[in-house]
Amino acid sequence: MAARDRTGTLSSNPAFQGDSILFHGSKIPTEVRRMVSYLGNLKLEKFKKLLEVVQHSLENYDVDPDSLRSLKDKNLSEELIVQIFSGLYTIMKATMRHTLTSLKQESYKAELLSYKIPENFVDEIMKNVFNKR
Repeated sequence: MAARDRTGTLSSNPAFQGDSILFHGSKIPTEVRRMVSYLGNLKLEKFKKLLEVVQHSLENYDVDPDSLRSLKDKNLSEELIVQIFSGLYTIMKATMRHTLTSLKQESYKAELLSYKIPENFVDEIMKNVFNKR
């Protein structure tokens, strides 16, 4: 995996080299770094639902607060939901700036993995981007 310095900048990685595909330069946005730290205890089903809410908000330009609140449970506070939503939204919004022909699946996946997003979550993002667009 890519190493990061204390500012969150990516360094070399055999699978991911060069500047970021999604973000200008190679600095990972704060929202994405914060999100990653909360993914360890998140169930895949909750992640899928959050990804749906993000996609819906990108298509409709608003977020239904009830759709986020409905994901809350004893292990997932509203604050954590908002943090994860923010990171996912940042990734998906940056992804939408690219056409599918300009976005190479291998490079995109390698970049998401370099952020330390668990592979099963990266696979869901990939499905969302490449199967639904």
